[in-house]
Amino acid sequence: MNQAPVVGEHAARPLGSYTALMAAFLGGFGGLVATRAAKGALPERMSLYDLALAGIAGHKLSRLIVTDEVTAPLRAPFVIVSEDEKGDKKEEPRGDGPRRAIGELVTCPSCVGQWATAAFVLGLVTAPRVTRLAGSVFVGRRDQRLPSRRIQGKQGQGLTRPGVQPKRGDH
Repeated sequence: MNQAPVVGEHAARPLGSYTALMAAFLGGFGGLVATRAAKGALPERMSLYDLALAGIAGHKLSRLIVTDEVTAPLRAPFVIVSEDEKGDKKEEPRGDGPRRAIGELVTCPSCVGQWATAAFVLGLVTAPRVTRLAGSVFVGRRDQRLPSRRIQGKQGQGLTRPGVQPKRGDH
């Protein structure tokens, strides 16, 4: 069950390792949900605020894990780093079996997003105060790739965002 017949560059897919990762996710998430349900400790519904917090914080955490330089040491055992024509770094899964499956997981924002959002949802069910505090850190984190004050226009001419007055010497 380790391989399925596929042709092309990634012909050897680690299906057994994918299955193990799915089992870990479903077992961990499902097991905790089942345990809380058996104790009658599941909320009847989650508030809109908590759903938004889990979704946004999960998204931001996934972007941090998958793309941020500070988390590169976590991804390093599972990826190969190369540069494209523009000089941008590109990470691709490496190895076989579990190493490759984890490499594919940690280079996929939507995949990590599922795990991160599930962790925030479980946290809101099991330890809501701490999870709201931790989630708020991620919600408040501005994406550093977005312009903070000025947007570069053609030929390096700075354009200010609507409603933001430039500081003296900023123009």
